[in-house]
Amino acid sequence: MNTESAHTPTRIISQGLKNSCYDFRIERNGREKSAELTYNLNDGNPTRILLRIREEDCLQLFPELQANRDFEQFRKQVRDKRLHGIGNISIAKGLVLDQFESSYKNPDLGIAVHRMGPVPVFLLPSTLTGPLPQIDIYGKQISPIIAVYPKLSGDDGTLIKDDLLRSFNIRLDTMFSKYLEDVAEHFHDIENYLPRTDVCRRAKQAETVLKQSIEQKVAYSGASWAPIPAHRGQ
Repeated sequence: MNTESAHTPTRIISQGLKNSCYDFRIERNGREKSAELTYNLNDGNPTRILLRIREEDCLQLFPELQANRDFEQFRKQVRDKRLHGIGNISIAKGLVLDQFESSYKNPDLGIAVHRMGPVPVFLLPSTLTGPLPQIDIYGKQISPIIAVYPKLSGDDGTLIKDDLLRSFNIRLDTMFSKYLEDVAEHFHDIENYLPRTDVCRRAKQAETVLKQSIEQKVAYSGASWAPIPAHRGQ
């Protein structure tokens, strides 16, 4: 791997008071891309530590990631799932279940909480990012890890509903805590900081979180929630 990247500073920048405290920008080599601070469902950590970023954005910040063998293996897993003719959602949920139910915990991989549920991510090594600055969330200092959400096929394809429902039950309490924290943050800012011109925008974001993150899962699952036990790696 090219070790030059370790000497290129990576900055983590808050999006400011007009945005959620969990929204950040990652800056490197004069470029900035958005990232969200979220939970890793595969490590049992009760704190948000993952800065989830899209693959195409991450590659603009860290072009040398293309040469990382572990990342290429992660991409290969995505390509292998595509061969089954399944859609994006099922590819993501299949990768999540493969990881969560494995007796081997791969240190390069994680499961990030996304508004659409758990998604697979590749964790960038410190040899690539260099030392990352701590970030402050209401006085708590957090050491973040940049987590890359893979680009999928762009095809809706076949939905494997069983995989979808099983993935929704992975650490359901943590997932719902994340969504409710997001909503609470929006209303906290509405009450304390935001000018009137931004109130409606943030209220709409809170509504979207509830609709996409909670109502959708209840609609898919009906009344049946059967939590998946923790894998042996936890």
